[in-house]
Amino acid sequence: GMLCALCAGLFLFSCKKEIPVTSITLDQTELLLDEGKTASLTATVEPSEATANAISWTSSATDVVTVTANGTSATIKAVKGGSATVSVTCGGKSASC
Repeated sequence: GMLCALCAGLFLFSCKKEIPVTSITLDQTELLLDEGKTASLTATVEPSEATANAISWTSSATDVVTVTANGTSATIKAVKGGSATVSVTCGGKSASC
């Protein structure tokens, strides 16, 4: 929440031309993990100079899969058996795994 507020504040005082995000992709679209195991996902925002730099990561079922985000990458951890969708959003574009 604080990161988003900071980004919004920076945007308000920015005189630069806004460069919209045209796409966001993940390096993997499907992951199979054993319980307790982790994997990494990396998001690529196009164009790289896009001004919308707030990246949001979510899990559709946090009891099954947790997401620890670090900018354009995230660590995915399988908490228990089941399936969940991990989504990443930036500048109105999104991708999921």
